Formats: sequence, C-alpha cells, structure tokens
Amino acid sequence: MSILVPLAKWYLSLMPVQLPSYYTHRKPLERAQMEYADECGQQGFHSFFKSFDLTAKDVLDFGCGFGGRTVRFKELGARSVTGIEVVADMLDESRAFAASKGQADIMFVMAEGEHLPFRSETFDAICSYDVFEHVADLKLCLEECYRVLRPGGVLYGVFPPFHHPTGGSHLHGYISRSPAPNVLFPCPVLVKAVDQLLEERQQSYIPMAMRPNDPLWSVNGTTIRGFKRLRSIIPFRQKRIHLLPVISPGRAKWHQWRMKYWALPFSLAVRIPFLNEVLTDRIVIEFVR
Repeated sequence: MSILVPLAKWYLSLMPVQLPSYYTHRKPLERAQMEYADECGQQGFHSFFKSFDLTAKDVLDFGCGFGGRTVRFKELGARSVTGIEVVADMLDESRAFAASKGQADIMFVMAEGEHLPFRSETFDAICSYDVFEHVADLKLCLEECYRVLRPGGVLYGVFPPFHHPTGGSHLHGYISRSPAPNVLFPCPVLVKAVDQLLEERQQSYIPMAMRPNDPLWSVNGTTIRGFKRLRSIIPFRQKRIHLLPVISPGRAKWHQWRMKYWALPFSLAVRIPFLNEVLTDRIVIEFVR
C-alpha cells in the first residue's frame, strides 16, 4: 500500500489549498460574522427546508461553531436558544458575538453531542449544520437528540456524506481541492500522504488530532447507506431524508454556471444506491419525535 502514497501526494498536489486568512490571522468575531451573514442570506441553513419556523420555540444549536447562526436563530423568533460546542475559543467568540448583537441571554455550553447536559424533553427544535459528519458516535448523538426533544419536536440536520467529492473528506479545507480523494485512495494512504505534505509545506495550520476510529481527520466516515441504517433504529415518529445533488439550487454558482440545465440527471442519480454516495452534496433530514 505504501507504493500508493507518492501517487496520492501527486494527486493532492494538483489542486493545493491556499489557506484562508481566518485560519492564519483570524480577526475578532470574523468567523461568527461570516456565519451570521450566511444565515441572513438566501442560502443559509434555513434554506434547506420547506418549513423552518423557530417562532416561540426552545432551540438547541447542535455544534454551534462560532455562534453566528445561533444568534440568527434567536432573531428569527425563538423563545430561547442554546448552542453547544467542544472547543473553548469557539464558545468564547460565540458569547462575545451574541453580546455584540444584544443577545447575551443565549446560552453557550461546552458539551459533546453524545452526552448532552440537558434534561429529557427540553427543546422544541434542534438545528445541526455540517456537524453530524464530525461527531465521534453518530448513533449516540441521534439518541441524545431524541431524548432532549419534546414530543412533536423536530431535529433539522444538514451534513455531507463521506464520499461527497468536494467536501466529504474535508481535506479541501486545508490541504487539497482535488476531488474525491477518499474515493480514489484508501484512507491510510491519504493519512500518510497528507502528513508528508504538511511537513514539506511547513504549514502553519494543521488539523486536530485524529480520534481512534476516524478514517480521516475530524470526520467519522458516515455514508448515506450507513446513515439510513442508523435511521431505522432511532424511534423518531417521522423520518424524512432528502439527498441534495451536487448540482442543485443549493450551490452558490447555480445561476452563474446555469447549472439548472444539468440538474435533472443529477436529481435522478442520487436515487441510485452507491452512485448517490458520490453525487450527493448534502444529506438533509427532518426527524420528528
């Protein structure tokens, strides 16, 4: 297998990543403001759902990032909003941003999704944007979401499947935009190739340490097939799953590239097992307790 490492390095080097400034020289509240602006626009988390109403609801932002969306959820009429994260400085920025927007009553808590520090039936809605691919144990997280939702409460989730060509591996964030590396190469090969590239480039940003069961840094390897198996064992009353194709209105360049002309074949392709693993941009879920 080691013979594949040089080939993987060559492939990853075809489209190297230029690290964004917020990785190397982040300004105060910069990431929070980016999240907030995105959620205020037409393609934020809310845009993935036909019906998304947080009015007068107690909301949990599951993996709140830097708090920008969390603040926006409160502005959309939620009665209360709580955000959870596992990184202390992200929570610090979240609190500072909420205060700057006059939303200091939003609660931010350091917590893992597998062990939510809340009583059962606490929330009316849970929002989770690009988080479920990162958690250590997705089954436990879904069980915890079920536990803390009130009857009739909704879990809104959006996340990429592991074999999504431009984002499933998450290598596009810090090392390479070469598509589908984890489809073309075994993950142990990619780990060695990326380690060598990071050392050779003397890159200032390096990913967080891998957990024992992670196939690649910070991702748990959840596929569409695997997620559908999990869905069947969690007792939500309604379980709606929509597979958003890689060419769809959810893409920022939908109008610029006139991608709508290509949408039909891709919308059909995501209905085909195995093919859908590489042609799905996001798994969109609405689970009702």
